[in-house]
Amino acid sequence: MVRSKMGITTYISRIKVRRAFLLFTVTFSIVATILWIKITNNKTSLDFFYGTTIDGEDGIIYKHTKNLYTDKPSGVILVTYRRGGSSMLGEILQQSDDVFYIYEPLRPLYNRLYRLKQPVRWMNGSISAPGTYSLSEVHKQTMDGILTCRFSILYADVFEEFQFLKYGKKTRAYVECVSNMYLSRHDKLQDIPSLQKSFKAGLNEPCVMHLRSMCLNSKIRIIKTVRTPMYMMDPIYENIKSIMDLQVIHLIRDPRSIVLSASVMWKRFNVVKEVTKPAQATCFMLWNDTITTPHISVPVMTVYYEDIVTNPVKETIQMYRYVGMDWSNTIVDYAKTLVHNRNLSDCLVCKTEWHSSKNLADARNTIGTWKKDLTLKEISTIQFYCFKTLAYHGYQIFNQLQRVNASSKANTNDESVVNINAINELPPVP
Repeated sequence: MVRSKMGITTYISRIKVRRAFLLFTVTFSIVATILWIKITNNKTSLDFFYGTTIDGEDGIIYKHTKNLYTDKPSGVILVTYRRGGSSMLGEILQQSDDVFYIYEPLRPLYNRLYRLKQPVRWMNGSISAPGTYSLSEVHKQTMDGILTCRFSILYADVFEEFQFLKYGKKTRAYVECVSNMYLSRHDKLQDIPSLQKSFKAGLNEPCVMHLRSMCLNSKIRIIKTVRTPMYMMDPIYENIKSIMDLQVIHLIRDPRSIVLSASVMWKRFNVVKEVTKPAQATCFMLWNDTITTPHISVPVMTVYYEDIVTNPVKETIQMYRYVGMDWSNTIVDYAKTLVHNRNLSDCLVCKTEWHSSKNLADARNTIGTWKKDLTLKEISTIQFYCFKTLAYHGYQIFNQLQRVNASSKANTNDESVVNINAINELPPVP
């Protein structure tokens, strides 16, 4: 009798275990099926498993580290060069509502504070006298503070550079906030100069607090800078990796076009300069960033100005996928308008006096113009200092024989084509 009761008890226990296992199996199968359907309907979510994004249509693999299933924000640094097309690149990337974009936050530090040996005023109220602060440390701290929205560690001039803050969609709202609070209707006629006289940034200032809220609510924080070399990416990432991911987009443009663009800007301000120093400086930075890229841990996507202006739709989609952002037809259409008919775009920075191509509605017309607008000596000088950079990135080396019909070549799109034979034709030393 005892054995019979024990047998019944064991039998009932086994049934319960089997039922529990069956329920677990069915539940797991349902969850796995739902998750797989969600992933297959959203290609960018494949990095949940693989850490990459795969596009089945064109077979291109876009590597990035962002996990789209978490709320962890991602930082993006645009490594670019003066006159390299970075304003256009930043304008394209900031069209997503998920983006907090800031335009050249290091300019006051380098152009005024450090160069003129002025004290650094911090957002927490403290002041560092000239000679008591490290330029590189302030540089890294600025990148850290913007990417993580920790405004307390930033220097105050970041929030008082109103001229450049207008070029970000969300930072422009901050400028409008300050203008409405601190300027009279009469003062608004002068706008920027009046703001700089009337306003001193502080952590408790309402417009600064609102700007920080916009930063924190943005999943992607993008910094456009011509002053941050590639070797600084790992030290910057080291400070923020527990909080967020970091990615780099490296924008390359033909150095001959960069120097020509700079010379056009100089002439507008009645400044005449020869091309040696800008060629040396541009290609020194570009080459160092190029050879540093394979040795850093932060993922880097290299894009070319010539590719963007030739095929803005494809390049925009690829960059958005790389960063991990959603893109829409509205964003793609804006990029196409910006590049091919910028007069119809809302690009504020494109309308500035110092924007060298403001009178060129179609950016494709900037490709190859150096062939007719630079002298043979200037071309030879630039190619001498930039030879390795040009050859590595596949830009065609130009020689005197190619000067024939240069004016008709100005609109051709052959800068991104590698001429293997021409690589061995080192131009004469200037």
